Amino acid sequence: MDTQPKWPERVRELAGELRGASGREARQDLLGRLWLLLAAGLDLQVRRHAARLGPLGPEDREDVVSDKASDLLRRLDEGVWRPESEPAAKTVAFVSTLARNGVVDRLRRSGPRVQADLDPECEMSRDAGPDARVESRAFAAALVACAGALPPRARVVWFLRVMHELPSKVIASHPEVEMTLSNVDVTLLRSRRSLKRCMESKGFEVTRVPRGAFEELWIAFRVERSPEDRGWIT
Repeated sequence: MDTQPKWPERVRELAGELRGASGREARQDLLGRLWLLLAAGLDLQVRRHAARLGPLGPEDREDVVSDKASDLLRRLDEGVWRPESEPAAKTVAFVSTLARNGVVDRLRRSGPRVQADLDPECEMSRDAGPDARVESRAFAAALVACAGALPPRARVVWFLRVMHELPSKVIASHPEVEMTLSNVDVTLLRSRRSLKRCMESKGFEVTRVPRGAFEELWIAFRVERSPEDRGWIT
């Protein structure tokens, strides 16, 4: 009896189709279908690792699955990960490793989530010199301008994730979003790429965030008010 999971083969097929897709709508559809498959595979692996490493509540488990599925979509979209060119067993092993890392990170509760949601590979600058505050303000101002250029609903999705650290499932049900969970993660993927291009055009690297930049962002976005009251995100 064949006990091998079917989702890795389907991921390989859809990833191959993604390479040949040129239209935005076609790629969006494929990414959405890939997200569902990857989320299902990740959920199985997260449950397996959590049973061995330590218990995770339903919300934490869903957050790990969503975060890692979004990361995998980014890798697929950028061509960094090409599962269509590797055996299905290797795809399973890779997804399992990411799931385990996600479980470990969640259990440790380490690292600022906002940093990862700006760009998965960004690092905080250690510069604490006199020019650091000026650099932070300039970075924040550029990011506000770039975020303002996003489509309205994508801007809300990005704002709720980065500034309020809400999980994808909560963002999906927000009255100004009302998307499926997979569409939220695809939207975040696209928004991150758009912001990266925009920031680079302004001379900033999103992989190097100046110390204090997020404090400046809180000020710039007037976070003392709820997102429902913010004209910036509507």
